[in-house]
Amino acid sequence: MGDDIQSKIDKLERELYSKDFNSTQRVDGFRRKREEFVPTTWGKTENTTVTPMSATKKNTVIKKFVILSVIFFALAFGIAGFVWLNGSNVISSGNILINASLPVGVAGGEAFDTKLSITNNNKAPIQGVKLFVEYPVGFYSAFDKSELPRATKNLGTIGPGEVVTDT
Repeated sequence: MGDDIQSKIDKLERELYSKDFNSTQRVDGFRRKREEFVPTTWGKTENTTVTPMSATKKNTVIKKFVILSVIFFALAFGIAGFVWLNGSNVISSGNILINASLPVGVAGGEAFDTKLSITNNNKAPIQGVKLFVEYPVGFYSAFDKSELPRATKNLGTIGPGEVVTDT
């Protein structure tokens, strides 16, 4: 049995390395030849196209998958566009209004009041709010005559639509 296999291998080797080797000489035993009818004229002929059942099933499955994918993405884009254009998920510094009320003119050394109001126009609360004011050089407090370079005040949380006023 070993010599039989070895002789077949030797025969294949000789065929492979020969000068007139033709790869189409050998027919794979696993492949089945299909006989197909090819018409020779353009006239009316009977339906000669034969498609295997599995190919049409694959096509319908693929078509269903593509259609469902397109519907899913269209729905996802529609919902994302609605949420984005509606603005319901936007928390922006552009929705925070800071208003400062100061006198137009003050005589040197005269005391004046400042009124700062912060309005939250977002749909969510703002947490950890700190008011930070930096004064120009030479600015003094009216109460203790000390220089005020900057002032910080913790305002906490400002709810949606809430206005916080500080003087």
